[in-house]
Amino acid sequence: AWLQRIDRPDVARVAADLVRWFEAKGIAASLEPATAAAADLCVVVGGDGTLLAAARLMGDRQLPILAINHGFIPPTINHFTDDPEIDNKLNFTFNEAQARDVKTVMSNGFGFGGHNTSLIFGRI
Repeated sequence: AWLQRIDRPDVARVAADLVRWFEAKGIAASLEPATAAAADLCVVVGGDGTLLAAARLMGDRQLPILAINHGFIPPTINHFTDDPEIDNKLNFTFNEAQARDVKTVMSNGFGFGGHNTSLIFGRI
């Protein structure tokens, strides 16, 4: 299963190439996000929001997350103006991925009416 930013032609091209690569190896692949919940593997092509959406779709399925296993943090994309009130010691990974020895990540989902969730993923 794949998750991608469908509004970016470069991302769509990479995702389609990856699907063809897997299918050439006899591995079924789908670009439909609805298939992600039942997948054995989810490939995420996009920024940090797409990665977090994948983590939410995977729920409690114990599948690997690419950003953890490959040592990089995907970018927070489309950031153009810094807020002078934010401490510049905080690293938000604006617009460009960064190599990091990531051991654990957390995704928070806040919903209306107190429906809050935190998913924590760690390297095995």
